[in-house]
Amino acid sequence: MTRMTDRRTAVLSTTALVTGLLAGCTSDTTDPTTSTTASSTTSSTTTTSPSTTSRNETSLPKPELPSEATKNNPVGALAFVNYYWEVLNYSMTRPDSGLLEPLALKSCNLCAKYAKITKELAGTDSRFDRPLANVNKTSIIVSSKKATRVQALVTKLPAKRVSSDGTESDEQTAEEAVYIYTVSWTGAEWRVAMIGSVGN
Repeated sequence: MTRMTDRRTAVLSTTALVTGLLAGCTSDTTDPTTSTTASSTTSSTTTTSPSTTSRNETSLPKPELPSEATKNNPVGALAFVNYYWEVLNYSMTRPDSGLLEPLALKSCNLCAKYAKITKELAGTDSRFDRPLANVNKTSIIVSSKKATRVQALVTKLPAKRVSSDGTESDEQTAEEAVYIYTVSWTGAEWRVAMIGSVGN
């Protein structure tokens, strides 16, 4: 009986988090590079990601960090943000916990929520039936040597949480969204410092 109660509590906790899964975090949009604004430069560099709309969870390969994402330049920042989205989608559809934490700094509250969800999904033997979102385009807002802000144009997909017995819940509404990522260069690699949403 205790085991059933613990499982129900975990499921309810996951449901509460999933309700605002890709809703962004309005308090998580502060630019930590304010002191380096003078040395920042704008860029129109953009990149696109292959569509994942028609994929199901069984076809998502485990993402590998592209070599571009290891470079401390605007192209590297864009590549890293796209990689983070790929890991997020993969982690939620397996689920596979432990992949997201190393990609973010403690300052990223939304990143911590994503990581918590993957752990709770794994603990309840649940998963999402498809990628949570398709990233249509990423572009640089502002870039400096220490941090870069990236805009991501995203299509949220109608993903549903599926339990081990096939029960479906927590369906996400399909819609377009805009996210702002602040990624910081630690001296050796990129890490997500903050994530915020625009107009959602």
